[in-house]
Amino acid sequence: MLLALSLACGEKGKGGASADLSVEDAGGVLPEPAELSKPAQPVPTRKAAAQVLADFAAALLAKPPGDLSGLLQIPEGLTEKQLSFFFKELRKRHVSRAGVDEILGKEFGPLAERFGEEAQGVADQATLMLDDAWAFGDRETAAILYWDGERFLVASVHRLAESQ
Repeated sequence: MLLALSLACGEKGKGGASADLSVEDAGGVLPEPAELSKPAQPVPTRKAAAQVLADFAAALLAKPPGDLSGLLQIPEGLTEKQLSFFFKELRKRHVSRAGVDEILGKEFGPLAERFGEEAQGVADQATLMLDDAWAFGDRETAAILYWDGERFLVASVHRLAESQ
């Protein structure tokens, strides 16, 4: 490693000549300064999705319920009363700790891979672009997540009320 660094930086040899690398030696293309300063784009990972789903379940099932605004993709135009009813129904009929724990043990990936031909219909129901939709589980039990380019949000859950 040290040898590679000293060669790349132009170490002076016994003859006093430096070993400079030219643009041609670097493959002919040097990165633009702006490209060097760009932060790396976040990558959707199973770990990040699992954390959001676990945090969602913990906040939803807490007494009193916690704040879900940074964890759940909430459709625009819903009133406070509609949201309250929606959260109550999720707690009562659709989500349990055991169900979430079980779904986290199932396969995870892009919705198109997990659901095949049915993926577009599932994405449409959740009002998501197919390319931005990810899922834990399968047709029987699933958690659908939305990747916004930086983070996951829970978009839909199906039969996570009890362990299967």
